[in-house]
Amino acid sequence: MNKENKFMYSFSSLDKYKKCPRAFKYIYIDKEPVLENEGSKKGSVIHNYLEKIMTDANKNKSLSMPIEFAKDYPNILDNFLYLETKRYSRFKDKDLYYDNELEQKVFDYDLNIVGKIDRVYYLFDKSNGKVLLDYKTGKVKDIKDNYPQLALYTYMYNKKYPNDPIKYWEIDYVAEKDKYFLEEVDNKLIEARIKEVKEEIDAIKNDKTYKCKLSPLCLWCPVLHICPMKQQALTKFKATIEKHNLDMDKIIKDAMEYRELKKGKNTKKELIIYSKVAGTTFSSYNLLLIKEGDKLQLVREKDNKYDPNAVAIYHNNNKIGYIKKELAVDLHIALDNGFEVNCSAENITGKDKGNIGVNIKITLIK
Repeated sequence: MNKENKFMYSFSSLDKYKKCPRAFKYIYIDKEPVLENEGSKKGSVIHNYLEKIMTDANKNKSLSMPIEFAKDYPNILDNFLYLETKRYSRFKDKDLYYDNELEQKVFDYDLNIVGKIDRVYYLFDKSNGKVLLDYKTGKVKDIKDNYPQLALYTYMYNKKYPNDPIKYWEIDYVAEKDKYFLEEVDNKLIEARIKEVKEEIDAIKNDKTYKCKLSPLCLWCPVLHICPMKQQALTKFKATIEKHNLDMDKIIKDAMEYRELKKGKNTKKELIIYSKVAGTTFSSYNLLLIKEGDKLQLVREKDNKYDPNAVAIYHNNNKIGYIKKELAVDLHIALDNGFEVNCSAENITGKDKGNIGVNIKITLIK
C-alpha cells in the first residue's frame, strides 16, 4: 500500500472535528500556526518529565527524579511516585517492572490513523498480558470519557502486535493522589469505535463547508483569532469569560502575533484573514453562482458616503457586498499602501435555509 501523501488522522484531529469542523480545517488542512495555551504547555512538560523518568529507569533499573520536576511540580511528582511504588511492589520479577515501551507510535494505513501511546507494561507478570497506560494531567473524569482514545490506540497496537496484545487499559491522573482506572480491554467497544472512526473519516472527506460550532470551548480554541464567528463567541459566552477571568484581548493578541511571526518566516510576509461578506441581503446578484475557491475582487470606495473606509466585494464584475466594517478599518489601509491582496470564496452558507451567505479568505502579501 502506498503510504506517501496521505493525511493521517489522529484521535486529537477526529475529536477536534467533532467539536468544530472549522477549527479542524484551520489546524489540520490549512496548517495554521497554533500557539499552545498554558494548560497544553503544562501537560507537554509533565509528559516529557515522566517519559524521561521511565526511560532512565528502563536503562538503569532504578527510578531517579529530575531536580527540575521536583522543583516545578512537586505534588505531581509525589502522586506519580505513590502510584509507581504501589505498582513496583506487585512485581515478583522486579526486572520486569523496568520492561516498558514508552511513547510507542502506532499506525493503521488502511484507516489512515496514527497515535502515540504513553506507556505499555506487563501487568505484574507476563502471563497476565500487557497494559496500555495513558497519563492525564487534567481533572479526573469517568474512564468512559477516555474509551474512544483507549479503544483506538488498543486497536492499532494489537494490529501491530497480534501475538502479544494489550489486555488491559489504564488511566493515571497524576494531578491527584491515587487516582487511576484499570480495566480489562472491551473488544466489543473497540469494534464499535472503529466503525465510528470510519464514519467520522467519511464525514470529513465529504464535508465541503466545515461549519463553525459555537460553544463555550470556542474561548479556548487556538484558532479563535481567525474564526469568522469570533465576535459571536465573545458576545454569547461573556459570562463564561468572566467566570474564568479570561483576558480574551491578550489571548487573541498573543495568538495573532505568534501567527504573524510564523508566517513571517516566508520570503514574503503573508497574512490570511477569514471573514464573511457583509450586506449580501442588499445584493441582487445570485450568490449561488459563486463556487468554493472562486476569485473575488476587492474595490475601495473612498467616496462612500456611509463609510470612507468601505471595501466592496465583486464576483465576475458583480457587486455582492462589502468587507465587514470592523475589518475594513484596517484592510483599506493595506489596500492603499501597496499590499498585494487576494480574495476567494471559502464556502456558501445557508443554502438549505434560503439565507445565503458567503465566507471568504483574504490573503495580504507584501
